[in-house]
Amino acid sequence: MQVTEIITNDKLRETRMHGSPEFHFEYYLDDIHKYDKHYIEWHWHTELEFLYVQQGTVECLIGSERILLPAGHGMMINSKVIHRFESVSGALMPNILFLPDFIAPKNSAIFTEYVAPIVNSNRAFFLLDPANKKEFEILQEMQQIFELADQVSPNKLDIQIYTATLWSSFAKLALESFVLCTDQKDMLLQARMRLMMQYVFTHYKEKITLTDIASSANISKSEALRCFRLSLQTTPVSYLIDYRLNCARQLLESTDDTITEISVSVGIDSISYFVRIFKEKFNMTPKAFRQAHLLQS
Repeated sequence: MQVTEIITNDKLRETRMHGSPEFHFEYYLDDIHKYDKHYIEWHWHTELEFLYVQQGTVECLIGSERILLPAGHGMMINSKVIHRFESVSGALMPNILFLPDFIAPKNSAIFTEYVAPIVNSNRAFFLLDPANKKEFEILQEMQQIFELADQVSPNKLDIQIYTATLWSSFAKLALESFVLCTDQKDMLLQARMRLMMQYVFTHYKEKITLTDIASSANISKSEALRCFRLSLQTTPVSYLIDYRLNCARQLLESTDDTITEISVSVGIDSISYFVRIFKEKFNMTPKAFRQAHLLQS
């Protein structure tokens, strides 16, 4: 299934149901350049996600981490972890999403021993490198599931069996090779960042301040600064400006609005200031950027 837009609620949680209430599993073949903004926007979901880069290179942003995944590599993103995908030249990225209790019921011994320690750990993601023998085998198991799920009428029982096998291999590796610990501070940081980032996404067209961003998560300005520094290695205001400039870039590419209209529409009233910071970020003025885009298209 190809999706072209990520829809989230006011807390950045993706609103699309993955699978159905009777079968909490979904397969996607994502072509990142087919998405609305040519990237997959910040979002999170309760489901676990296994992804594989089939073609191109994918850049995955998770907290302060910016992970480059070339073709042949993969990763598992843990439940409730906020993330975003980018690709400069386009990439094909098959992936599967399923709830943790798709493997086993929450009150079962299997869930307690093999699922909960990973889901409840402070590990946001696990990289899968084909150069590592065990990780390569996991990547192969993922591709078997992709093939099953991509059939016209996929066999649900086969999918569940193969997914359980995948989890068995992955859990064994994770529990043996990775340091896992439950850290409530990390979970609180993630929750606060989700609230503040969503506030920026919703109110960037308005005149908002550091106080407004911090208040959206019911924390102080100093705590908001600390959260952004730890998660994204930037400040809330710098993040707001960067988001405004990215929105302006998209408008330059997709509309005939004037430079002034675009500047005001992204919350920047001073056209001279807009031109200056746009040039600092993209190494050209908004006018030159639009002309270059028209020549390429």
